[in-house]
Amino acid sequence: MNAALAPWPRKVPIAEKRAYPVAYVLLLLDIAAERGVSRDRVLANLPVKVPAQLLQRPGERFSLLQYVGIIGRILHLTGDPALGYEFGLRCRATTHGFFGYGMISQATLQEVLEFTIKFIPLCMPCYSLSLTRTDRQAVLDVSENVPFGPLRQLGMDKFLVAFATSLRMVANAPMPELELQFDYPEPPYYCQYRERLPTVRFAAGVNQIRFPAEFLAHPLPTADATTARLVTEQCERELSLSGHTDDFMAAVRAAMPDGKGGYLTVDEIAKRLFTSRRTLHRRLHEHGVNYRHLVDEIRHRESIRLLESSPFSVEEIAAHLGYNNAQNFNRAFRRWAGMPPGAYRAQFSGTDAADYGADNLSRANSLR
Repeated sequence: MNAALAPWPRKVPIAEKRAYPVAYVLLLLDIAAERGVSRDRVLANLPVKVPAQLLQRPGERFSLLQYVGIIGRILHLTGDPALGYEFGLRCRATTHGFFGYGMISQATLQEVLEFTIKFIPLCMPCYSLSLTRTDRQAVLDVSENVPFGPLRQLGMDKFLVAFATSLRMVANAPMPELELQFDYPEPPYYCQYRERLPTVRFAAGVNQIRFPAEFLAHPLPTADATTARLVTEQCERELSLSGHTDDFMAAVRAAMPDGKGGYLTVDEIAKRLFTSRRTLHRRLHEHGVNYRHLVDEIRHRESIRLLESSPFSVEEIAAHLGYNNAQNFNRAFRRWAGMPPGAYRAQFSGTDAADYGADNLSRANSLR
């Protein structure tokens, strides 16, 4: 069969992949112990059993089901919703195991991010990363590949703070202009950690790390070309063995826009990816999403980008995203960000929302 027409390989469901390093679990257990909850108590009666002897193996990895079960159990026993912050602030590049050594051996911060984006499935397959930059700012955008339900906020706290902590450590620089953005409102526990965290913006509509683009060229003091090459080769092998070589979700997202401001149908996407409708639905289900969820996600991200960086009116943006009218867009954006798009733009830019009224309709054609 022509390689270009080969179907996507069958993958182990993301929740069952053994990807999470034992160091993550040990760090969580240490935090629980400091709060008076013993290791044995955490491991007892977990939804998916975690034998204690696995914690003694340095190279051991856990599935998402095991890992989330441990997090949920610790949250229940400690009653501490700030576990994500605590984990993130204590995380070091080496906490990520072999993957972490790949990070610290890169030559520049740009190479660290490129390495991380490519190989993040090896230690955190529930998240995907993408990097965009302008002349002034670099933006690392975080996407969720699975629904986390009541643990979503804790998970995003943990991921963004841990990544920001690791980034500043591998750069060996404070990066004072680094900023975290969360799509949910400020939680009550944030005030206890304000002084220990980077700058944070809540209810931002996105989950991102932002910093000056000039830092991308920042050299790493721990750079080692030989180590970087050896780790990259090993990570490539692991990706291949784990079935992550082809990034299915990235391919689906890339295939969805029809180039006219709309989105391809499920049948059209399946045809573009040389697979069947049934296989496409099954693969999406394995990642915990469906077609409508992905359309919603793309519209959400595009709306944030346009509200922050374009002069187009809310009505123009609604039309560009495929909404029949601005009212439907307003309702959707309220659901995403907890506020109407005009208020979000005013909050982001520091200007009055009335400045972005319907007087800009003449520019609508340039969006298409």
